[in-house]
Amino acid sequence: MALATGTSVETFGGSVQVITGATQVVDDAFSAQGDCVAWTNSQNASFASFLLTAIFASAPTVNTPVNLYARLINISGTDDESIPSTTYQAHFLGSLIVSAATTQWVMLADAPLPNGQDAQQFEFFIENKSGQTLTAATWNLAINPKGFTVAA
Repeated sequence: MALATGTSVETFGGSVQVITGATQVVDDAFSAQGDCVAWTNSQNASFASFLLTAIFASAPTVNTPVNLYARLINISGTDDESIPSTTYQAHFLGSLIVSAATTQWVMLADAPLPNGQDAQQFEFFIENKSGQTLTAATWNLAINPKGFTVAA
């Protein structure tokens, strides 16, 4: 069945890798800043989908989260927000819920992007709460910014 003319539909800006996963992330720990690839929201999208591709050292506990956080870059001139940690979690975007498989592709759709200005720059971090280690060089995170348009 075709959508009626004038119906709101999602549009996507294209997937970009924002965390390379070069270092391991043990359980109850955050990813390292060195794994981040700064991303500029040049389209000023309000929402995005995130895809975590992961290989765990051992099967994680089913239905446990890998939490996603954003850090705003250049929010006052060249000043950045603090890096997310166990004591600072300002921009929680959502949880990617994992299964008990060692190799996974997990999608978080409709995560809000906390834009503070036009073309906001971000770094993204994960917090591993899966019960297992994310093995170095075997995981990454990609963003696909999205907006809305009208069906013709």
